Amino acid sequence: MNPQPLQIGYATQRSYARFWPRLNQRGPKMEFLHWLGSLLAWSLGTLILIGVPLGFLFNVSGPVLSYPFLLVAVVLTPLLAAASRSVRRRRAASVLGYLQQAIRLNLPLNRFLAAAAHSEKGRLSRELVELRHELEGGTPLAVALAMSVPEISERNIALIDYAEQMGRLPETLDRLVSEQVGESRKVRENRTIATWYPPILMIVGGSVVALIDVFVLPKFTALFKDFHLPLPAATRWVVGAADWLVLLVPIVVVVVLVMCAMRFREAVKMSRPTWLFRGMTDRLLWMLPLSRGPIRDRALADLCTALADSVELGYPLDQALLRAQQLELNVVIKGRMQRWGQGLAAGRPPGEAAREADMPQLLAGMLTTASAASNTGDVLRFLARYYSGRFVLGRELLRGMAVPAITLLMGILVGAVALALIVPLQRLIEAFARGGLR
Repeated sequence: MNPQPLQIGYATQRSYARFWPRLNQRGPKMEFLHWLGSLLAWSLGTLILIGVPLGFLFNVSGPVLSYPFLLVAVVLTPLLAAASRSVRRRRAASVLGYLQQAIRLNLPLNRFLAAAAHSEKGRLSRELVELRHELEGGTPLAVALAMSVPEISERNIALIDYAEQMGRLPETLDRLVSEQVGESRKVRENRTIATWYPPILMIVGGSVVALIDVFVLPKFTALFKDFHLPLPAATRWVVGAADWLVLLVPIVVVVVLVMCAMRFREAVKMSRPTWLFRGMTDRLLWMLPLSRGPIRDRALADLCTALADSVELGYPLDQALLRAQQLELNVVIKGRMQRWGQGLAAGRPPGEAAREADMPQLLAGMLTTASAASNTGDVLRFLARYYSGRFVLGRELLRGMAVPAITLLMGILVGAVALALIVPLQRLIEAFARGGLR
């Protein structure tokens, strides 16, 4: 006999896709215009904020003060955004922690949130008050969180909504809180280094290389031409590359300006990401080798956890897949989920249907074994833990690779420029020793 979960009653059947338009009433055209207008406004504001002091310092002292100011401004913007993200993550973790404690202790949620809001200060206190008012007005928990606590991601909101329907809200909150606060101090310190070290290295190294390309290499070219000597191949390559890079300078300036504007907006204002380019972005990230693994593993971990919840409550796997469509997953995984569900509806075994839908071989093989042993829920739990562990390892591996990769790239660039300087000097010394300079 299957255990009956504790359900939260609502007047109508809910889904994440149904209540999301309540939070965003704009259509595709208005959403695009709003996104474009916001991007242009923040870009113009960032240009004024950085360009006016930069122009003033350049007129007063030239590059002596203007370049350090530009370096500080470009580096400080992502640092402010990273600090703002860290504060928001802590705020989201605090809200989820209060919900977790209230549900675990079986306390009245509205009174517990009122006491928590009274004990906190600032924005966190206001968000707890808004959350309490939404819940007292009959708003579902996931919708109330989306409306009053914008720091909580869409993925977490969708998981909470699904957990409410399945009666697994305490377990889901435990998992989300563990994800939010379960990282060590060493990992956070490494992320801080990975945040500020690459932009400083790229700006300083790129500036030195640009100065050499502009002021030094043309002198070498003219000198070799005057003495009728062939320019070394390494120098010709660097000079040719510099000529091409000069054409990209306006594009690079625009890209840097837009990135600074986006980071500055992220540091000042919290807003939900737009859904306009969701499908294109998901497919692009799925095609990239480095990002595909972590995205796939996180989506499969959420999917297997949701399917395990449904199967353990007695739902057939095809109905569990239908309910899991409301989760915030990559669109590629969602497409494969639909094909998997269609295969199950056609009467195929779970493992065979998963294999035909291009799901991972491990998942398909273990489901083939589980269908014979009648322990599908346990297998799905194991797969959820497996893919969750793979996601954490892949994410930290990518974060750990960022600094060495950028250091190696800048080392190759600086080494090429240094070689382009050293080889001509060697040629000139050899020609002078042979008396070949005329």
